[in-house]
Amino acid sequence: RDKPMPNQPTPSDHPKPTSAPRLRVLCVDDSPEIAGMLSRLLRDQDDMEDVGALNTTDGVAQVVATKMVDVLVLDLSISGPPPLQAISTVTKRVPSCRVLAYSGHDDPGTCRQVRDAGACELVSKRGEPHDIIHAIRRAGGRR
Repeated sequence: RDKPMPNQPTPSDHPKPTSAPRLRVLCVDDSPEIAGMLSRLLRDQDDMEDVGALNTTDGVAQVVATKMVDVLVLDLSISGPPPLQAISTVTKRVPSCRVLAYSGHDDPGTCRQVRDAGACELVSKRGEPHDIIHAIRRAGGRR
């Protein structure tokens, strides 16, 4: 009685429901502490994957394309091409990637500049660590 009837599906024959793919997140910040903190936060999220970190904006668009990044978290005070230019380049070359500016400079003028460059949001580094996680979910279309 415990055996299934011939030609009857067994529980293992039924595909498991698939969940949404994990958000692939890249951090660009010249502070090892910030990059490390974000990496630790991402490891604790079932719906996110840390795909690495860069400490400069040099070549960021190529890395975003190669690693198929869903959400880029970009510091606004970093070496390499100007961060606002990097935001614009990434959003034009890889339109599927959403960019979050991550900065201690969160005044209205800076917010306007990052949005004009193509970022979807500016998240303050002065906020709580979970603020960036919530912003990544919003940017990735998850609430």
